[in-house]
Amino acid sequence: MALRYRFRVAVVVAVVVVVAWAATIAGLPGTHAVWTGSTAATDTVSTKKVFSTTLSDNFMDWIDASSGTAGAVQQSRSAYLDGVTTNTNNVLSPTFNTAYYEEMDYTGQDLPPSVAVSNVQLTFAYAVPVAAENACFYLSAIRFSDNTDLQDHGSPASTLGCVTTTTPVTFTIPLPEITNTDTLKDSFGIRVYATNSASDKIQIDTAQVSGSLMYNNGTQSYNTFTMYEFQRQSHEPAGNATPTWALGRIDGPGAVGITAVGASAFPISASYTNTDYLEFDQTPSLTFVPPGATITSSSIALTFYETLAAGNVLCPDMMFYLSGTLTATATASGANCSSSTTAETTWTVDTTAIITTPAQADNTMLRVSAINSTSAAQLRVDYVKLTVTYSLS
Repeated sequence: MALRYRFRVAVVVAVVVVVAWAATIAGLPGTHAVWTGSTAATDTVSTKKVFSTTLSDNFMDWIDASSGTAGAVQQSRSAYLDGVTTNTNNVLSPTFNTAYYEEMDYTGQDLPPSVAVSNVQLTFAYAVPVAAENACFYLSAIRFSDNTDLQDHGSPASTLGCVTTTTPVTFTIPLPEITNTDTLKDSFGIRVYATNSASDKIQIDTAQVSGSLMYNNGTQSYNTFTMYEFQRQSHEPAGNATPTWALGRIDGPGAVGITAVGASAFPISASYTNTDYLEFDQTPSLTFVPPGATITSSSIALTFYETLAAGNVLCPDMMFYLSGTLTATATASGANCSSSTTAETTWTVDTTAIITTPAQADNTMLRVSAINSTSAAQLRVDYVKLTVTYSLS
């Protein structure tokens, strides 16, 4: 679809297939190239650190301005290290039991496949609801698809730490068992075994996984990454639950925790009111596309549906912003509109012409307005995906 040039785009995502190229070059006696190599004084061989690769990332944060007035930013309360916490679903046991745990699951979708990583660590911050309660923990790195235990960290007899304050305390736990992105992309999870001396809950601030992407046989870093949970499995004495973040993955149609929906319906109209919208933002301080990368293509995809069918057709309008500036817009028509409350529509817009630098790809935002044909209906959004193809010299 052609873009009308007013847009603030959102495109992130691409990250990286690292090639540690160390092949012997015919005609260059005894010379091996790792990014660059040469013989004597005349011949030079070079290649890119990251050959052309395409990856995607989704926007996790959003704002409801469907009424014409923007509300507060909606963020997963356990994503960022910001002092904003979320309670465990139920109270914890005062003693350790492997049946009781909080499990944070990650997708790793923004990471390149088969790339060496280093300095991988979990940043875990939590508090207790009442001062002087004592809450301790240890954890396991797991593959949640089949409950494989990758590595234990601490134990009931040797915990990783305890907290007795209502202000979150931050722990940094190295995960040296993670050496390649393939592990992080294969249903990676962190299972936290926690207790509370007063049989109370704990308040989780963050459980984010970060590290460095490597090239040159894993000896040099070209970018860092941070992964945020898309769901948290709570297994506690009083019962189990699986809180999810609405924008964390495609899993709709559905209500709270499955999709993001504005409080106000969009009108029956032939023209858009662009002061009424849902806004979707990247996670703060992203560097999915590293500095110096060359971007060759990009797109953004919106997965959505309407809340009132009965012959109605809802057509969205995308407004793309780059670094806070409206750069272009695109309007859906035909099959890119929604006429169902039970099936989702994915509308993809090519943004290659406007996302041309890493700074733009890493600083994007999307606003979505909508109109209806016969009935005022709300817009439900399940997923906003940014896709970028790039290489890094």
